Amino acid sequence: MTIILETIILWAVSTLLSWRLIDVLFLGGIAIFGVAWLLFLSANQNRNMLNASSHNNTEHREEERIKPFVFHLSPVTLGMLLFMAGSFVITMVYYSSYVF
Repeated sequence: MTIILETIILWAVSTLLSWRLIDVLFLGGIAIFGVAWLLFLSANQNRNMLNASSHNNTEHREEERIKPFVFHLSPVTLGMLLFMAGSFVITMVYYSSYVF
């Protein structure tokens, strides 16, 4: 479902910009993955700042520790990674005639 949704979004962007889908495919996949990574990073940073500020006001509970950012591999992120890999292969095959 993630791959289909990303393809539809990138097709809409390529139609809006009057570009070919192959030109938007790989870099758009990287951009979508980057936005998701930055959102997860921001959420972790905000949670850590909240936990650090409330740590002084409450009893020291174990769940209020500051945690490092770890990017978990969920089905959605796996779909985004597969989309990036597939779009890279498709882009390289399409443009290989220009190289060789």
